[in-house]
Amino acid sequence: VHYRNQGYQEARQDLQRARLDADGGLTESIVFNHGNTFFQSQNFVGAIESYKELLRLSPDDQDAKHNLELALRRLEEQQEEEEEGTRKGEKGRGVQERGKMRRSHRVKR
Repeated sequence: VHYRNQGYQEARQDLQRARLDADGGLTESIVFNHGNTFFQSQNFVGAIESYKELLRLSPDDQDAKHNLELALRRLEEQQEEEEEGTRKGEKGRGVQERGKMRRSHRVKR
C-alpha cells in the first residue's frame, strides 16, 4: 500500500519487518521490492546494494540483474548531473527517465 502511494520510506520499513519473519522465496521477493523502493526514491546506492544482495541469494534472477544494471546507470547519470550542476553553480534537476525498472517479483517456491 505504501509503495503504490509513493510512501517509499514506509514501504521499506514494512519490508524490513516482514523480512525478519520471512524465509526462502519470500525473502528474495522482499529484498527485490526493498531495492525497488530505494530505486523509486532515487536512492540508487541503496537499490544497488539490495539487488546485489538478491543476486547473492539467487544468482540467476534476471529481474534483479536488469534492475541492478539500470540502477548503476542511473547512479552514474545522477553523479554526472551533480558534477555538472556544481560546475555551473546549479543544483542537478534529477535523472531523466531512461529504461524501465522491473517492478514485480514473484515469490519462488
